Amino acid sequence: MALALGWKSIDEMLVNMSYVEYQDWQAFYSTEPFPEERADFRNALLTSVMINLKRGKNKAVELEDFVPDYWNERKDKKQTPEQMLANAKMISAMVSGRKEGK
Repeated sequence: MALALGWKSIDEMLVNMSYVEYQDWQAFYSTEPFPEERADFRNALLTSVMINLKRGKNKAVELEDFVPDYWNERKDKKQTPEQMLANAKMISAMVSGRKEGK
Protein backbone atom coordinates (compact mmCIF):
# COMPACT_ATOMS: atom_id res chain seq x y z
CA MET A 1 0.00 0.00 0.00
CA ALA A 2 2.75 2.42 0.95
CA LEU A 3 4.67 1.65 -2.22
CA ALA A 4 1.56 2.19 -4.32
CA LEU A 5 1.26 5.70 -2.86
CA GLY A 6 4.80 6.65 -3.89
CA TRP A 7 6.65 5.93 -0.66
CA LYS A 8 9.87 3.90 -0.92
CA SER A 9 9.26 2.08 2.34
CA ILE A 10 6.85 1.81 5.23
CA ASP A 11 9.33 3.66 7.45
CA GLU A 12 9.48 6.57 4.99
CA MET A 13 5.70 6.68 4.91
CA LEU A 14 5.45 6.75 8.71
CA VAL A 15 8.01 9.55 9.00
CA ASN A 16 6.48 11.74 6.27
CA MET A 17 2.75 11.21 6.72
CA SER A 18 0.89 13.94 8.56
CA TYR A 19 -1.41 13.10 11.44
CA VAL A 20 -4.39 14.43 9.47
CA GLU A 21 -3.57 12.11 6.56
CA TYR A 22 -3.16 9.23 9.02
CA GLN A 23 -6.63 9.96 10.44
CA ASP A 24 -8.06 10.03 6.92
CA TRP A 25 -6.61 6.57 6.24
CA GLN A 26 -7.97 5.28 9.55
CA ALA A 27 -11.45 6.54 8.65
CA PHE A 28 -11.21 4.95 5.21
CA TYR A 29 -10.00 1.67 6.70
CA SER A 30 -12.93 1.59 9.15
CA THR A 31 -15.34 1.45 6.20
CA GLU A 32 -13.19 -0.47 3.64
CA PRO A 33 -10.59 -2.73 5.30
CA PHE A 34 -7.59 -3.13 3.00
CA PRO A 35 -6.85 -6.84 3.26
CA GLU A 36 -10.47 -7.98 3.47
CA GLU A 37 -9.88 -9.72 6.78
CA ARG A 38 -12.89 -12.02 6.46
CA ALA A 39 -12.57 -12.99 2.81
CA ASP A 40 -11.39 -16.39 4.05
CA PHE A 41 -14.63 -16.75 6.02
CA ARG A 42 -16.81 -15.79 3.04
CA ASN A 43 -14.99 -18.26 0.80
CA ALA A 44 -15.32 -20.99 3.42
CA LEU A 45 -19.03 -20.29 3.74
CA LEU A 46 -19.57 -20.48 -0.01
CA THR A 47 -17.53 -23.68 -0.30
CA SER A 48 -19.33 -25.41 2.57
CA VAL A 49 -22.75 -24.45 1.16
CA MET A 50 -21.84 -25.80 -2.29
CA ILE A 51 -20.55 -29.07 -0.87
CA ASN A 52 -23.51 -29.50 1.49
CA LEU A 53 -25.94 -28.96 -1.39
CA LYS A 54 -24.33 -31.89 -3.19
CA ARG A 55 -23.90 -34.12 -0.16
CA GLY A 56 -27.24 -33.70 1.59
CA LYS A 57 -27.97 -33.39 5.30
CA ASN A 58 -26.69 -36.83 6.32
CA LYS A 59 -23.07 -36.09 5.43
CA ALA A 60 -22.96 -32.32 5.96
CA VAL A 61 -19.56 -30.66 6.34
CA GLU A 62 -19.00 -27.87 8.83
CA LEU A 63 -18.00 -24.30 8.02
CA GLU A 64 -14.94 -24.46 10.27
CA ASP A 65 -13.55 -27.25 8.09
CA PHE A 66 -12.91 -24.65 5.36
CA VAL A 67 -11.73 -21.63 7.39
CA PRO A 68 -7.93 -21.48 7.58
CA ASP A 69 -6.57 -21.85 11.11
CA TYR A 70 -3.64 -19.41 10.86
CA TRP A 71 -2.91 -19.30 14.60
CA ASN A 72 -3.61 -22.94 15.50
CA GLU A 73 -6.59 -21.98 17.62
CA ARG A 74 -8.78 -24.87 16.56
CA LYS A 75 -8.71 -28.36 17.97
CA ASP A 76 -6.42 -30.58 15.97
CA LYS A 77 -8.51 -32.66 13.59
CA LYS A 78 -6.24 -34.92 11.58
CA GLN A 79 -7.64 -36.56 8.48
CA THR A 80 -6.61 -39.97 7.33
CA PRO A 81 -5.30 -40.32 3.77
CA GLU A 82 -8.53 -42.17 2.93
CA GLN A 83 -10.61 -39.21 4.15
CA MET A 84 -8.49 -36.80 2.13
CA LEU A 85 -8.93 -38.91 -1.01
CA ALA A 86 -12.70 -39.15 -0.45
CA ASN A 87 -12.92 -35.36 -0.03
CA ALA A 88 -10.85 -34.76 -3.16
CA LYS A 89 -13.09 -37.12 -5.17
CA MET A 90 -16.21 -35.42 -3.84
CA ILE A 91 -14.92 -31.94 -4.74
CA SER A 92 -13.88 -33.18 -8.19
CA ALA A 93 -17.34 -34.66 -8.75
CA MET A 94 -18.97 -31.44 -7.59
CA VAL A 95 -16.89 -29.33 -9.97
CA SER A 96 -17.47 -31.62 -12.93
CA GLY A 97 -21.20 -31.96 -12.22
CA ARG A 98 -21.21 -35.71 -11.67
CA LYS A 99 -23.01 -37.50 -8.87
CA GLU A 100 -20.85 -38.89 -6.05
CA GLY A 101 -19.73 -42.48 -6.49
CA LYS A 102 -20.12 -42.55 -10.28
